[in-house]
Amino acid sequence: ARKKQQQQLQKARRDEEGDDDWFSRRDHPRGGGASSSKGKAIGIEIKGFREREDGRRQREEADLRKRMDEERSRRRDRSRERNRDGERHRESGRDSRDRDYRRRDHDRDYYDSRRQRLDDGRRDRDRDRDRYYDDRRAVATSERKVAPGQNVVNQLFKMILEQMYLSILFLAVLLLDLIEIFLLPSLHRRYFPKMASTLANNTIVKFSGHEHLRNRIVLSLLSGKPIRIDKIRSDDKDPGLRDYEVSLLRLLEKVCNGMVIEISYTGTSILIKPGIINGGSVTHDCPTSRSVGYFLEPVLMLAPFAKKPLNLTLTGITTDDKDLSVDLLRTVTLPHLQLFGISEGVELKIKKRGAPPLGGGEVQFSCPIVRTLKIINFVEPGKIKRIRGIAMVEAARSVLNCYIPDLYIHTDVYKGQDSGKSPGFALTLLSESTTAAIHCAEAVSQPGATPEDVALVAARSLLNEIRDGGCVDQKHQCLVMLMMVLGTEDVGRCRIGPLSERSIQFMRDIRDVFGTTFKVVPAEPSDLDSKELLISCYGTGYVNSNRSVA
Repeated sequence: ARKKQQQQLQKARRDEEGDDDWFSRRDHPRGGGASSSKGKAIGIEIKGFREREDGRRQREEADLRKRMDEERSRRRDRSRERNRDGERHRESGRDSRDRDYRRRDHDRDYYDSRRQRLDDGRRDRDRDRDRYYDDRRAVATSERKVAPGQNVVNQLFKMILEQMYLSILFLAVLLLDLIEIFLLPSLHRRYFPKMASTLANNTIVKFSGHEHLRNRIVLSLLSGKPIRIDKIRSDDKDPGLRDYEVSLLRLLEKVCNGMVIEISYTGTSILIKPGIINGGSVTHDCPTSRSVGYFLEPVLMLAPFAKKPLNLTLTGITTDDKDLSVDLLRTVTLPHLQLFGISEGVELKIKKRGAPPLGGGEVQFSCPIVRTLKIINFVEPGKIKRIRGIAMVEAARSVLNCYIPDLYIHTDVYKGQDSGKSPGFALTLLSESTTAAIHCAEAVSQPGATPEDVALVAARSLLNEIRDGGCVDQKHQCLVMLMMVLGTEDVGRCRIGPLSERSIQFMRDIRDVFGTTFKVVPAEPSDLDSKELLISCYGTGYVNSNRSVA
């Protein structure tokens, strides 16, 4: 009974003290009873262990809270940095717009000042003319007042002298005209050939319209003849030159030395007096209304005849649906220059791509100089042996694989800052024959169009170019014609497809400027369904005089 009473007391004590004294139980293997000193030591050790565990847990929670605070601070700093970057981009956009506004205001002030000077000159001329006629009127009035008793014979003699003077003056003018028409040209050509060429170059060639502005300026710079272009959008609601045409004139002023450009105050008429094609290192910012190809095409025609090798850097839109893209210029246009002996050193690098509407692309073009060009005899188109392309889609294979198995389309994707300021995609295709004849086609993305649609359009356009035949496609007919005219003094021939409207007008402009005509005959007279033509001309033997000046 006493033992049972002690066990009940121990159980009650354990219930009051909890599980902390479980080591002090008598039945525990390491305990020795409630009054054991060993059990008390173990209880103290357990209590210290729990305090250490609580301290460790608190330190871990404090470290966790510290890491969470640091992470929140880093996120807050990154957000502030992104906000600052966005603000800097917005500031740069505003600076660009302000710069465009200042340039527009400068151009407006320039044209206003020119218009004011023209108005002042017109008023001065009108005042001088009125004063002159007033003086003439006063003199005639004084002469009509006949003094009393004046001899009638003197008046008759005076009238006879005046008539004789007028007759002699008329005969002298007629004689000078006859000499100028029949005698002077032959004398100049025989004894003064340089003077004859100078007189011929000083003759102003007149054109009208804005459609073929680039080709006419190129012909003027190569021939040395001044040109005048009138009626530039004279019937349009916004008459005159556009911003990209003015930018082209500024680019040509950088490339040439001594070039004079006179623009009327309405912008509907320009007079261009050519200078020396200087070359050198040039940088130009193209407007976003036209792509870089619009500015690079005329420079390609002029660069081989410069004084120094040309290194040109252009920024803007690299691909659009109006002009040749930089991929076509690099893969198709430059190989056409190699046909005429311009091969070493010709390079076009695409540093950045820029799609419309914001652009942001950058290209670098370098071209050596030559003295003369070779003549070509390119009349065998050959058979298509392979098709190559630069694209972002693969749907063109479904159409072109049915035509030829040797097909390779390279996917050229630019990322980050090298991809420009606007998203976009395009497809450039070219076919090469066994005789190195190249045909090309391209298609550009439109709003709402899928990459597959763009690929199908480009593939079908290339097949149409191949069907038209010839050794040169329609996009490069003008370039080949110009190089044939500037070649050595020999007959050059080339087989082409149907002539485009631009090529027909370019032939007429070459006739007006260089005096050279083309002979155009069917390439296959026996085949009535054939659209191929054979063009030939006699080269002018053009020599790069700018290089001799250097």
